[in-house]
Amino acid sequence: TLQGVPGLGVGEFMEVTLSGVNMVSIASPRGVASIVFDPDASWPALSSIILKMVSGTSKPSWDIGARTLTVYVDKGEQVQLTFSSNVGETETEASGNMANHGMWKAVADAGLAPDQQQAAMRGLAWLITPGRILNLVHGTQKPLKKPAVKKGEVSFRDFSSTDAEITLDDTYVHAKTTHKVDMHSEWSMWIDDVNKPLPEEHKERAFFYEQLSVDLTKDTLTNVAKQEFGDTKYRGVTYVPTATTRFREYMPRAIGNDAAKITRRGDGKLLDVLSSKRPDAVKLQYVVPSFHWVEEQRVLVGNIITSTRKGGGLRVWMDRPWYSSGNGELLGVILYSTQKWKAKPASSEGKVGKFGKVGPSQGFTSKIGSLGVSGLASSMFASSKVDIPETIEPYVTQWGLDPIWLSAPTPSDSTPLVTNFVDPKVVLTNVSLEETGVVQRYVVVGYEPQFDPDRRQWFCDISIDPGDSYYPFIKLSLVRLQPMSLSDPDTGRDVYCSRTILSEFCQLAPDRKATVKIEDDKKSITVMVEGKTYRANTTGQIGSEIEVTLEKRTDGAASANDVAWRPVVTQRIDRIHASNAWAGMLVLPTEVSANQYRVVIKEYEQFFSDTERRQTNLGGFTDGGNMEFTLDKRVVYADVLPLF
Repeated sequence: TLQGVPGLGVGEFMEVTLSGVNMVSIASPRGVASIVFDPDASWPALSSIILKMVSGTSKPSWDIGARTLTVYVDKGEQVQLTFSSNVGETETEASGNMANHGMWKAVADAGLAPDQQQAAMRGLAWLITPGRILNLVHGTQKPLKKPAVKKGEVSFRDFSSTDAEITLDDTYVHAKTTHKVDMHSEWSMWIDDVNKPLPEEHKERAFFYEQLSVDLTKDTLTNVAKQEFGDTKYRGVTYVPTATTRFREYMPRAIGNDAAKITRRGDGKLLDVLSSKRPDAVKLQYVVPSFHWVEEQRVLVGNIITSTRKGGGLRVWMDRPWYSSGNGELLGVILYSTQKWKAKPASSEGKVGKFGKVGPSQGFTSKIGSLGVSGLASSMFASSKVDIPETIEPYVTQWGLDPIWLSAPTPSDSTPLVTNFVDPKVVLTNVSLEETGVVQRYVVVGYEPQFDPDRRQWFCDISIDPGDSYYPFIKLSLVRLQPMSLSDPDTGRDVYCSRTILSEFCQLAPDRKATVKIEDDKKSITVMVEGKTYRANTTGQIGSEIEVTLEKRTDGAASANDVAWRPVVTQRIDRIHASNAWAGMLVLPTEVSANQYRVVIKEYEQFFSDTERRQTNLGGFTDGGNMEFTLDKRVVYADVLPLF
């Protein structure tokens, strides 16, 4: 008699006799199969029976010719059978044998109910026919399903700490086929070694913990553990589970000793382990004005060609190394804000004692997305006129007009607004600086730096819109910025920004757009230049001068060589009254022919310049006369437009 046969439900009784198979009911919490060997007359030469295990979930079957009972066990399942002797082939025979041996009295004295007494005579009572255990195991070489970390968080990371507490509270495993889970952490880290020609991306992998899957009915594991990283940097860590089969002991040694053959790698969970320390200060070299051309190619479309120069750029050059706070480190520009940090009431909701749950500050936005342009500006100032406290001036960006030009003012007074910065990578509107403490808050605009392999230096292009102002001066307050850093709203403490460093004053070049049109007669060309300029300067010049030269290719010379061109006509074009545009027409002696002409445009500023006479250490002059100034000019814009 077999108890717990897979495929048979509660009370189902599969009675295998010499004449066939009967399905009846019996008082048993598990399915039962009873098999007779041979008639009594065959004693002692009794035939054995075969128990065959097959993958599946079907009901058991009996092959009378092969004397084989086939039971079905699904993959990963373990079945515990109890097998014992039977008292008789049929119920009638079993009842008689019970009576002959006086067993009915024993089961009655044991207090068994009538249906339990009937089960006892079929071999289901330990008092009459003690049973033994037979384990059926359908082992799998690997866990049937791959594990997956579905939920997790960095539950604690303190300032300046090199470790973090990681909570993975929903890791799926297929418990029936998984013995344990090995959790590994994986991340990539950029390293900028100054002794190597280029920064390098390192792939890192570390063992985190091992956890046993004890309960076969529980497919979810929970664990809290602390991981040491060895530094305070930010890293995006993926926690990856690897499940090991529960049936390793059943495998051949060649398989059981090969981890790749008995494990299954699962789906990981990416967690941000935030930077716990301020980045290092910027190693500033210098800042230079920059610009770029909008059109990739300047070609004549019909009879018109256009070229646009976008100004307002600054290129910041910096020394190595970078990534002092981990991946994603940016160059930040600090802007003044009237915001102050205030401690929250003790009963305030949202209190976070575990800093690792705190990401970027409330003002965090990427590419000025969540707050909007007007929201960011209003969060800084109530109006465009700002009086920066004297104690704060050394730590914030400032700008203003060049005093030798009479032009429109900068869009905001003293310091630029977030809205004046073009396409920043990140904007944080509520950060502190180490120099001034947590009460004074600032806005920081972040840009992504790039590495120049030829110069082996870092540079960062910052684009600023100065409005209608002409060549305003700007002094940048620069920091390294790590947006993925710790902050504590209860104390106002954060570590987003490094200490500041001020650049020298530099100027923002204006935009210029040049349009050249070949008139229908082919002998005249109209030239227009548009862009912000000044109303007057200290020399009395009303706006800058534009000089246009038509050049012709030298016969047989290559067009890529500037020496191959000679001037044909040079003419100054006039500024259209009280506007930011210059226009004029050049009349040519002959028609413009294909591939033979180009237009060269130059813009000049006029200013007073010192003479060669210089003041000596004794207070006199090199020629003994009075100091005089002369008018001079410089090129501030140039462009070449091919008329083909």
